[in-house]
Parts: sequence; structure tokens; C-alpha cells
Amino acid sequence: MLHLFMAHPGPATVGSEEGEEGGSEAESEGGEEEGEDKRLSPDECAKRRKWEREQEELKERLEVEDGEEVASWEGDTLPFARLTTIAGVDISFDKAHPDHACAMLTVLTYPQLKVVHESRAVVEMREPYIPGFLAFREVDFLLERLREVQRQHPQHYPQVILVDGNGILHPRGCAYVS
Repeated sequence: MLHLFMAHPGPATVGSEEGEEGGSEAESEGGEEEGEDKRLSPDECAKRRKWEREQEELKERLEVEDGEEVASWEGDTLPFARLTTIAGVDISFDKAHPDHACAMLTVLTYPQLKVVHESRAVVEMREPYIPGFLAFREVDFLLERLREVQRQHPQHYPQVILVDGNGILHPRGCAYVS
């Protein structure tokens, strides 16, 4: 038996996944996991060490299983009777200005797939790009999109959120989607 679970509007944990500058985070991690990355400034190396500690703390608090079931199925049946809203979130960067991006959320009804809410914001990154730690740079902008729909249109708050990123499959076991 397979179970799907609903998303909660609570705080998200952070980590990383695909690098906006091409290639996946796992690829860009290279052999730098244990030592210092020679491409980073001393300040960025200090920030990386701080984020590694925060990521470990978040990993310790991570709950992998949710208790609110959206669907269960056995065999060939796939009932999603309680699933009514799904969303996708992503952040896309301006190639000419790598610290500028557009954070986007789209909410759809299910199973009709009718768009019922869109939220976007042009944002300026406040944190440096450090491979393996994208969530520390990006996730706040996506969470603000979710908070906006929760405040302004709570009836459209998504039950399931699709995110392009790692979670517990991240090399450190805790990332963007965790």
C-alpha cells in the first residue's frame, strides 16, 4: 500500500538542490564536502560552515512522515478524493544579473488543473551562491509566496506542493524540500 500526505502551512526547513548556474548540486559539490572550497572567499567559507551546522540541526529535527493522508491505494485504483489543490514553486534567475530572480507559485485545482492563484515577485538575492546550500539563498522568497496565498486566498492554499529540488536525498540528508 502506498500513501500520499498533505502539505502543512507551517515553517519549512532548508537545504539545497539544483544550482541555478548549471549542473546539479550533487555535481557541483565535487570533492569539496569535507574541506574548504577554493572558489569561495573567506567570508563565504565561514558562512558555509555556519550553514552546515544549521543544516545538521535541521536534519535532527526533520520529521519525514506526515500524519494527514491525501490518498491511499492498492493495486490499480488511485483515489485522490480529498486532494483538491496542488501547487508548484520555483525560482528563476536573470542570466544578465545573477543576483536577480523571479520567485513564482502557481496553484491549480485537482483534478481539473485550473489555475486558481499565481504569485510572483522579482527579488534580489541577499545571500551568496554556495554550492550545496541553495535553500539558504532562495527558500525565503518561495515561502513568502506561500504565505501570501495563505493570507489572501486561504481557500487556495495547496495541499501538495511540487518543488524542483532535493530533500533527504541531498548529500547531507536535509535540503530545500526536507
